[in-house]
Amino acid sequence: ESWFSLQQAVSLFEADLGVAIVSDVGASVNAGDPVTYTVTVTNNGPDVANNIVIASVLPTGSIFVSASSACTEKNGTVTCNIIELAGVNPDNSATFDIVTTAPAEGGLHTNSVSVSSIDVDTVATNDSAFAEINVVTISDLSVEISAPASVVIGGSLTYRVAVINNGPSIANNVQLVSTLPGLATFVSTFGAGVCEESSGIVTCTLSELKNRSFNNIAVFNIIVDAPAATQMLSSTMVVSADEIDPDGSNNTAVINTSVILGADLSVVLSGPASVTSGESMTYSAAITNIGPDTANNIVFTSTLPTGAQFVSASSGCAESGGVVTCDIL
Repeated sequence: ESWFSLQQAVSLFEADLGVAIVSDVGASVNAGDPVTYTVTVTNNGPDVANNIVIASVLPTGSIFVSASSACTEKNGTVTCNIIELAGVNPDNSATFDIVTTAPAEGGLHTNSVSVSSIDVDTVATNDSAFAEINVVTISDLSVEISAPASVVIGGSLTYRVAVINNGPSIANNVQLVSTLPGLATFVSTFGAGVCEESSGIVTCTLSELKNRSFNNIAVFNIIVDAPAATQMLSSTMVVSADEIDPDGSNNTAVINTSVILGADLSVVLSGPASVTSGESMTYSAAITNIGPDTANNIVFTSTLPTGAQFVSASSGCAESGGVVTCDIL
């Protein structure tokens, strides 16, 4: 009875358990790519090992995806359980797969694994192991430009340039190079980073840009003056950073803006201060073009007072529903 009670508290079996871990990636893996760890537990005997627990601590920043059926994950640690493992070949080993996503941060990352059981382990030096992966940072940058479709001759034009880091890693030393239209005149910049202009090229730099949905957009604004002639202005923006960019197709954006004639129109409407009911009255509209360019296809619209009856208007004008419209070619 005493021997039975002692066996319930402390196992009298001896089992030399050993654990090994390898990853399926080579010398390096890109941030955000899948990584599978294979954990192998071996019982070197002499006895059967019971109630075995394997604990794998994933690298910081790794994202757990899945594992073998005997395993569960919590707070970055994957635990696998084996009821018993023989101490004789060929049934003295078991293998588990753990699928993860590589961390976003670059450099060496370690997955450490350990094994234990209720039995006496005669060799402790092989109860733990680790696998290292070298993560290469990846930042998918993209650039988007917005600006008015047209600007008047000599007018001010602002390019709003948004640089977006789609991750998975932080982008370092971000650089935006903007090639301005040849005849446009650079004025200034404002917004993110530090910008400098030289010979029609504006270079903006930013020390880092966060990844994905956390502060991952930087907005640069570039102001230019349009030239003194009608033409099409074409601007090209290119973004880059220190990290590898897996998609170069969204690193460049081009926008076109038409330079159009400018005309500052004004209108002054005059008429009698008072009039007797039923009498006729005349409204005069003086339309002036302050310039600097010729105004074309001008349309003047006048809404008559409620109850007033339209009688006539100058040539080029027509009335409908109490609204007089005049076309000036």
